Amino acid sequence: MTVPTSQRPAALVTDAERGSALAIIRSLGRHGWRVIAAGSAPDAPGFRSRYAAARVLYPGPADDPRGTVAALLGAARDHGVDLLIPVTDDVGLPLAAARAQFADVCHVALANDEQIALVTDKQRTLALAQEVGVPVPLTRQVRTAAEADEVAGAFGWPVVVKPQVSRLVDETSGVGVLEVTYAADRDDLLRIVGGFEGRCPVLLQEYCPGDGHGVELLAYQGQPLAAFQHQRLHEVPITGGASALRWSVALDPPLYEYARRLIAALNWTGLVMVEFKVGARGPRLMEINGRIWGSLPLAVFSGMDFPARLADLLLNGPPPIPAVPDTNYRIGVRARNLEKDIVWLLAVLAGRRRHSFLPAPGRAAALAALPGLLDPRIRTDSFAWDDPRPALAELPQIARKLLRKRGKGRGAGQGDKVTNDLSEPVSGLRNSPPSPGPFPHASGGKGSTPSESLPSPLVGEGPGMGGYVRRAAVSLANSAAFAGVVGLLERLDGRRPYTLAVLTYHRVDEPGARPQLSPAQLSATPAAFAAQMRCLAARWRVVSAQEVLDAVRGGTPLPPRAVLVTFDDAYTDFAEHAWPVLRQLGLPVTLFVPTAYPDHPERAFWWDRLYATISDPAREVLDTPDGRLALGTPAERRRAFKRLREHVKTLDHDAAMAWVDAVCGESGAPAQPTVLGWDALRDLARQGVTLGAHTQTHPLINRVPVARARAEALGSLDDLRRAVGDVLPIFAYPSGGVSAEVAAKLGQAGFALAFTTERGINDLRRADPLRLRRINVGAGTPLAALRAQMLPATASLAGALLP
Repeated sequence: MTVPTSQRPAALVTDAERGSALAIIRSLGRHGWRVIAAGSAPDAPGFRSRYAAARVLYPGPADDPRGTVAALLGAARDHGVDLLIPVTDDVGLPLAAARAQFADVCHVALANDEQIALVTDKQRTLALAQEVGVPVPLTRQVRTAAEADEVAGAFGWPVVVKPQVSRLVDETSGVGVLEVTYAADRDDLLRIVGGFEGRCPVLLQEYCPGDGHGVELLAYQGQPLAAFQHQRLHEVPITGGASALRWSVALDPPLYEYARRLIAALNWTGLVMVEFKVGARGPRLMEINGRIWGSLPLAVFSGMDFPARLADLLLNGPPPIPAVPDTNYRIGVRARNLEKDIVWLLAVLAGRRRHSFLPAPGRAAALAALPGLLDPRIRTDSFAWDDPRPALAELPQIARKLLRKRGKGRGAGQGDKVTNDLSEPVSGLRNSPPSPGPFPHASGGKGSTPSESLPSPLVGEGPGMGGYVRRAAVSLANSAAFAGVVGLLERLDGRRPYTLAVLTYHRVDEPGARPQLSPAQLSATPAAFAAQMRCLAARWRVVSAQEVLDAVRGGTPLPPRAVLVTFDDAYTDFAEHAWPVLRQLGLPVTLFVPTAYPDHPERAFWWDRLYATISDPAREVLDTPDGRLALGTPAERRRAFKRLREHVKTLDHDAAMAWVDAVCGESGAPAQPTVLGWDALRDLARQGVTLGAHTQTHPLINRVPVARARAEALGSLDDLRRAVGDVLPIFAYPSGGVSAEVAAKLGQAGFALAFTTERGINDLRRADPLRLRRINVGAGTPLAALRAQMLPATASLAGALLP
């Protein structure tokens, strides 16, 4: 590529959130371009690239296409841009409509209006293909459900329903996305097409099973300069869609010839991807992508550097046109979009999809693919050895998205729309209104039945996505490959003295040993806890709360690989199972005590009361202030407990406790003490256990008035001092509930350390000592997964996936 020596050329690349944009940023940067990365998300991975000389944030085109264009025009002028490369249609279509504004500013890498119209209008694309002899699926255009009914007999079932255009651009209302869907039968077809009436003509197509192939070309005036081909291995949605995992394959002569005919007829200049479905009846054209395609990183990884070639073509003009295109790339290279591939994995494991009548991979395929997530031979779109920061920035983003999906999945029943996030898109306009929350206050009005009094997922609910996420994550974490990767990362981990991991446990006991207590609080069996502590003793430096306090106050810094072990709630099984292991290994521990509970065996935590009430075998239904719950089966009891527990957390503390009283009545009282008494606590303190404040009555601290939160915290500290003697000014927020105001009040009251339940590792140079993060240990957390959560490189992703 020729780069002027007097001044580096400048390129503005949009959609920095996308892996394809990142591939362009890196390619041009490596070839000497000054690259300005632009995107609508402040945390876009492309902004983290070492090859991004500047960053531009523009309004989201889906909501404000006019603002997007204005921001890009200003950035092009301010940065002296030579070439603007729009990556997605969301940005490219508004830019095409405003291309005249850029005429004297920079070159925009867009086809002309007629070419764009031909490739974005599916009906015109198919007509062009038929003119040049490219095979297409049987297709009929309809505008109404009645027209669809008339021609439906020409198709077998299922029928593919495609809006004629994928995007509707309006400068005022934004960019609307119309998505492909499928009809299983006549009623389904009439309903779907009826939803498009008045918005967009619809194409009905025969369903073409087969493998997805893309032929990618760089062309000049319809002449191919370079060609590449890939095959889709995993797709999202799982029944057909964007590629999650793909590999480079040899250029297929018939597919290349079809693609060549199309771009020749279009007189295309620039990059283009022609997509085919190849099945038993031969290939069929699916669409022409006149924009940058999502799997572009695979081509670059394989040695076909399309971005640099495109920039050279547009800036310096065409090279001599070759007799045959350059196809010098490596075959068999695999690359994944990590987020989409995880979504594919979870969707296949779930076995639930919007269109159950379409073929889809089975769970065995997902289980076989699990180790591949750790296969170093499979490239990830966002990672490059010379530019690792975008991949590191992407991991917490994926983790947050999975946490949101996991949270939705916990309340998801069969047919819930949240499953579409992991399987099939909803037809029609994207970004439809969200469904109601998991526990709305439904009225059991006149004529209502028990199953109508509360949301329908409470009765007959299927397994939530959270369960599938957990199964997949645990299966991966138990693999030898995962343990090997974690071991390697531990050896490479050069922890500084300012880094602290904090583990949170609640109960250590055998499952079912105390059947009146909620199993949700069980952190580990005695055997698993012993294995975890032996691992800590061998690989980490377990520190005391006093050592952490000294480091925060500017005294002796923590040793490298420091970890603090904490227990909340002072359950009796701490003394029976956990402390003997810790004492034998010589490991310090901190126990946070809710001080209104010791020596009051009649008191029980609200979650244990609810669990005991739900678990009463004499109950088949439970009347609540919000309706009636079925308790006839173990599955119904589990669902009921989960919903009740989540509902309590939405209420102010006093209202929540009154609600629990109304649900439990006189039931739910413990059969034996659940919290250690003061004599036992004093004995543990003498043996070396650090005791810390955990309020008196265990309210969710951000759901009581600030003055009461302060009184609860100080009261707990005073109770400990009276009963035990001198204790450290440390505190754990019950259930992690915290606000900035409460944290400030605790600091003013003299507390020096306070711990939340927000997952993560603490950098003591920057962390607020009154809002330190912790890693919650769950009963199903494999040892390798726990180790992964304590490493900076894997903490966010492991924490999102695991219990």
